[in-house]
Amino acid sequence: MTEYVSGELGGKIKAIICEWWKLIGEGAKPAECLESSSIYEQLISEGIEVPDHAMSEILVELAKGGQIKLTMDSRASRDPNKYGSMSIRSVSPELCS
Repeated sequence: MTEYVSGELGGKIKAIICEWWKLIGEGAKPAECLESSSIYEQLISEGIEVPDHAMSEILVELAKGGQIKLTMDSRASRDPNKYGSMSIRSVSPELCS
């Protein structure tokens, strides 16, 4: 596990993912998937610094651990080094418990 996953940035990303997943569980109509670019934009709007490749590392580690289901976006992104060009499709209950 990388230092980012267990650190403050990893915690913030997990919180954003769980907030989105809770909306889905409550029957709200958010997007079918949560794009990594949306997570990045929310972090930046909260004044959180996101080092290059940190989001990719965090999301890949969460996927490897079975906590999220992740797909790579097929369309070109504006800044893949910052947010990884990925989409979260589902979340394990353990991540948000």
